[in-house]
Amino acid sequence: VKVFEAVAGSVGLNLKAAKDAGLDADAVVVHKASHTAYFPGSEKVSLMLIFDKESKQILGAQAAGRVGVDKRIDVITTAMAGNLTIDDLAELDLAYAPPFNSPNGPVNMAAFTAQNHLSNFSPSILAKDLETFVLEKQPIAIDLRDPITFGKASLRGSNNLSQAMLRDNLDKIPQGHAILLISDDGQKGHVVLRMLKGAGFEEVYNLSGGYISMERHARAIGYE
Repeated sequence: VKVFEAVAGSVGLNLKAAKDAGLDADAVVVHKASHTAYFPGSEKVSLMLIFDKESKQILGAQAAGRVGVDKRIDVITTAMAGNLTIDDLAELDLAYAPPFNSPNGPVNMAAFTAQNHLSNFSPSILAKDLETFVLEKQPIAIDLRDPITFGKASLRGSNNLSQAMLRDNLDKIPQGHAILLISDDGQKGHVVLRMLKGAGFEEVYNLSGGYISMERHARAIGYE
């Protein structure tokens, strides 16, 4: 569907439908440039990939943006028709040149993120589950965005710390607490999660899709 300049599409089951069908389903979200960012005309493609946790079968996807949404849905549709898994999707060598895609475009990045989530290499929390997660875990929330952006809007109670500041002050972060990382789109959150895991912090989670996902959920659906 196209509404003015915005485009959205889907294939297969959404996460709720998959769970209602009795499947052990999960999902990840990425916001990735439609093509190499330095080439003019790049726009973020938001992509949610839904998969079965045991078999890694692709169950569906939803995408939105302004450029290249349809071709990402086409790739995932074809992968589903061929019974490919998220592991297969991660290894697809899709057409690349700076005006058309990134070396690892939105489809590859969604598959990588799903692999990292399933293996616990980089566990993530969906924006829709954020409220339940916060109430249950009472995490230390660390916002990795720049101070100006953080000052305009943020999750109440979160701490604004850059990656460099975190690295220099690891001894000041309380042990034994869950840590929730919030970055612009989730990518930097993954990098910092691995840094914290390497430093001995065990319970670290990345907000899937970062602040973009949280803000969109708050605007479209809302938190109690």
